[in-house]
Amino acid sequence: MIRSFLVTVSLTLCWALSPDVLVLLGNSVGQGGTVFFAALFLGAAFSAMAANILQRPFRSPAGNNRRDILSSQIGPFLAITLTIAGRLSPVLLISTGILVTAGFTFNETFAYWFPNFGFSFFLLLVVLVLHLCGDKVVLAAQPMFFCLTACCLLFLSIAGLMTEPPVAQPVSAPAETGQTFFLTFICLSLLLFLGYDQQVPPQPTVNRLYFLSAIGIGFLLLVIWGLASLKHVPQARLAESTVPYVISAKAIFGQPGRILMGIAIISGACGAVNGLFYLSGRSLSQVLPGFASPQIQAIFMTLTIALFLAGGLAGSRNLEIYIFGALLLWLLTISANCLAIAREKHLLHGYLVGVLLLAAVVYLACTFPQTWLLSRFCLLVLVASAWFSAAWCGYGRKKRNLAIINSKGDLI
Repeated sequence: MIRSFLVTVSLTLCWALSPDVLVLLGNSVGQGGTVFFAALFLGAAFSAMAANILQRPFRSPAGNNRRDILSSQIGPFLAITLTIAGRLSPVLLISTGILVTAGFTFNETFAYWFPNFGFSFFLLLVVLVLHLCGDKVVLAAQPMFFCLTACCLLFLSIAGLMTEPPVAQPVSAPAETGQTFFLTFICLSLLLFLGYDQQVPPQPTVNRLYFLSAIGIGFLLLVIWGLASLKHVPQARLAESTVPYVISAKAIFGQPGRILMGIAIISGACGAVNGLFYLSGRSLSQVLPGFASPQIQAIFMTLTIALFLAGGLAGSRNLEIYIFGALLLWLLTISANCLAIAREKHLLHGYLVGVLLLAAVVYLACTFPQTWLLSRFCLLVLVASAWFSAAWCGYGRKKRNLAIINSKGDLI
């Protein structure tokens, strides 16, 4: 039971405890102050509602998983298109950005002489080896990554809340005010808890409470870390920094705090990449049965990310835009699944949650500073996914027709 709980929580929160989320959290706390925590609570609440819908047991023979239900409601072509766009783009782009962050963290915190990208490639190789060893090794390593990250973050948070800064930080007003900025924070908070939609290993002891507990644990960890950061670092500095977690850790516990945060960032990066590899691979295997083994999928994702790292995408300013677009596609896929399940199971609150998530995607896309570039990226990913989906569906039809012809020939 404990193992199932740890595996579920560590996979669900693999993105929530990643370096990118800590950056988004620190910047948002700096911009909104304590008001942001109210938005974070609403984001966690909506995420819990979505998780409760998505993790419902499926007993109908027509749909034994969410992919079947999505296909039955909108057709296999759109279902495959959304699944590929919302599952493959996050693991490729988010992993690229996170590995770069881990590489710079290791270089600046532990070994300045070690090449940044060299360490990024090393971590990528470690994750690949785990997946080549099989699911048992992957699922054994994931809770260790999660516990190490959570313990470091929890220790620093408690230390920050229990100690006073050398110089009291002025209580400044939020950088932005009004209903618009609060709505933006709510929508952004929805992106922090992504991962609850994924299907974990089928075990009899796994239930919906594990996913709801995971969101609660993630919410508490982010809140206490945000409060500790706000107590020791000025809001303006948090809002403008590209590494607010490093600034906060050093302000709380000095150089040891910086080292602890470095450990948390590296372990969080390993947990995020390892978890995204596993969850993305399971989703692709469900929607494309028989396409490729988990090991082949891991090799493909590793080679693609390595190409991104070596090809210069990791150093591009547009990478953050692409990651944001991948997160929106992820949330869009969750919305589609919620609406499909609501229609299949006749759930009124399912329609409500699905529409709210869809509205959040549209709102974040329209208010993004570089809307045109973001829209082009999302459209390109959807078109590429649609092309592959059409090819796969066509291949499936030919295969079925050939089987029918062969069976008739056998009868004759």
